[in-house]
Amino acid sequence: MTKTTTGLCAAILSLAAAGAQAEQHRTDGMMGQPGMMGGMMPGMMMSMMDTDGDGALSREEAQAVHERMFDMVDADGDGTVTMEEMRAMTGGGMMGGASQ
Repeated sequence: MTKTTTGLCAAILSLAAAGAQAEQHRTDGMMGQPGMMGGMMPGMMMSMMDTDGDGALSREEAQAVHERMFDMVDADGDGTVTMEEMRAMTGGGMMGGASQ
């Protein structure tokens, strides 16, 4: 093999390995173990959201969490969230994406 072909093969293998790792992280993080949703995370989320301590989330408690999240993103407090505010909240990284 030539250096170019060897380099190309190495790049393809690296991309394939990265894709496989990302897919494993995505599945583990969503439903399987030991992703973020497994283990202690649901209990921690519940204790932060269950403000009256009854062990269950009411509609009002869930809506309050969403309101707090919205308020955190709405940097100028005008009651709307712009793409710039979303990018600032996500650090402009992958979740922020490119300008549309």
